[in-house]
Amino acid sequence: MKKNIEKRYYFENIELRKDDAGEDAGIGGYASVFYNGKPESQYDIFDGAVERIDPHAFDSALNRDDVRGLFNHDPNQLLGRNRAGTLKLKIDERGLKYDIDLPDT
Repeated sequence: MKKNIEKRYYFENIELRKDDAGEDAGIGGYASVFYNGKPESQYDIFDGAVERIDPHAFDSALNRDDVRGLFNHDPNQLLGRNRAGTLKLKIDERGLKYDIDLPDT
């Protein structure tokens, strides 16, 4: 029996940083936005079903020593890693904020 794999993509306000020479240096933004009671803070999954992210959803992930920032959730496309210091994560009132120093490739 074939299983359906669900993939979701969320892109909102991705920031691209440039270095002094004008080269791409990093990206940042929100990996996830917490539910705040407003419709724009929930994710429509399919008709009649929504996903709402709790502000404590990432508490344990921030305490791990090896969180990875991946392109399209693909482990073969590593962009940054907290253990290497190239991925920084922070929780604020809006959601889970990330900042990745892009590799020089």
